[in-house]
Amino acid sequence: MPTSFYSHIPNILDYIRFTRPNTILEIGCGFGKWGHLCREYLEVYDYLRWQKKDWQIIIDGVEIYKPYINEPIKYYYDHIYEGDITTLIDSIPDYDLIMMMDVLEHIEKVKGTILLNKIINKSKSFVLSIPLGDWTYTFSGENKNESHISIWNKEELIKLSNYKNHCIYPMNKKEIGVFYYERPKQ
Repeated sequence: MPTSFYSHIPNILDYIRFTRPNTILEIGCGFGKWGHLCREYLEVYDYLRWQKKDWQIIIDGVEIYKPYINEPIKYYYDHIYEGDITTLIDSIPDYDLIMMMDVLEHIEKVKGTILLNKIINKSKSFVLSIPLGDWTYTFSGENKNESHISIWNKEELIKLSNYKNHCIYPMNKKEIGVFYYERPKQ
């Protein structure tokens, strides 16, 4: 499903507006919600840069499922990398902010752990949204990448380097976690 949980949107937007990134990478851009929201609140809301020709922030995306990459989605992103982030990550440049919203549970655990460490090293700030605990299932539709194949818990995500803080949101007797990581300022 090319969308994700919604209750955390205001808190994540507050964080993004506070950190004021000049370059953003969204992993798993799907329906394009975060590209749109970042454009609106980093370009239009404060600076009235509503025309694409005036945009100054670089917003790139990564999407594994080609049918999700359509013209409305492309509008808000400067570039969309097509493919599996676990194989693309080494060729992608560093960003001020990397976002991965409801994607990690779709990646095998060992590959996901390696990926997290690489992302944290490629970004000044990293925001991770993920269902916590066992949400595993096999997706029956066309996009097999939608299956949840790994289980993550709060404790292991807090142990990652550059951890800053997190918020937990209840959802249908389960939890969604949002974790923030920041590279120390030098």
